[in-house]
Amino acid sequence: MKSGTGQGRARGRVVVVGGGVIGLYSAWRLVEAGWSVTLIDAAAPDSREPASWAAGGILSDLPPGSAGPPIREWLDQSRERYPADCERLQALSGIDPEFWRCGMRVFDADRSEWHPQVAQVRSPRLLQALAAALDRLGVDRRHGTVLGLWRRPDRVCGVHTADGPIEADAVVVCAGIGSTQLTPAVAIEPVRGQMLLFAAPREPLTEIWYRDDFYLIPRRDGQVVAGSTLEWVGTDRHTTAEARAGLQARAVGLYPALAGVAVLDHWAGLRPRRPDAPPLIAEIEPGLYASSGHYRLGVSLAPASADILRALIEATLA
Repeated sequence: MKSGTGQGRARGRVVVVGGGVIGLYSAWRLVEAGWSVTLIDAAAPDSREPASWAAGGILSDLPPGSAGPPIREWLDQSRERYPADCERLQALSGIDPEFWRCGMRVFDADRSEWHPQVAQVRSPRLLQALAAALDRLGVDRRHGTVLGLWRRPDRVCGVHTADGPIEADAVVVCAGIGSTQLTPAVAIEPVRGQMLLFAAPREPLTEIWYRDDFYLIPRRDGQVVAGSTLEWVGTDRHTTAEARAGLQARAVGLYPALAGVAVLDHWAGLRPRRPDAPPLIAEIEPGLYASSGHYRLGVSLAPASADILRALIEATLA
């Protein structure tokens, strides 16, 4: 990995803790705004651990238009940013995040509604593109555990790691369900979601289908993602046979062409939820910031969240 010696040293250094989509996107916005960035990811390289890896990648609330403020405004901002962002990421990384405005059909009782503005990305490829882009831009990406915050009497001034302290002008906590371990001010509960990946059916699905909090997402290669469960099981990331059978039955019930189609993969992710609260994007104390608790909308809200965070850091450190 490249060292963080690029364009941003004059503006100062930011340590971003968390390697999911919120952390990666935040690091991208900061480095392109001229900050020197170190990103620390507790997960191993190419891990399936971040909740955003497991996400379906639907760039919308569910059902579309159901979110209230401020989520609605953040979704609108992200929706505007995603097409250009994905083009930029592909140019930097050579990896296509597979942005696709495929639309969504919402089924309700005996009718359906068509939402042509709904788009998607393929979450693992988005994460891969972001990571490769950060390497090219000179972000210092490290894999390991942050042991604690480094404090001076008046502010947070960095983090402690197994390799020693890292000094910074700002520390950003984007660690998903691990955020609470670094600062109790970010209260997060994990919610497990299990999903299936079907092989391409003979009758291709070309739009997202949604009914009763269950969705089918077509990919450009014809494969179909089905999800997802909502399970309060602590930090248990295991998949279960019961969930697999339930998801498969709901998928076939919604789209009968999936009957007999092979299930290629079954995975689970732990979504970071703030009980009865929207995502927290704020200065926690001098030098310490958070962007966490995005629950089921991490991928959907990543561009707006990164923009808000960057503006907040620049306003408070000016």
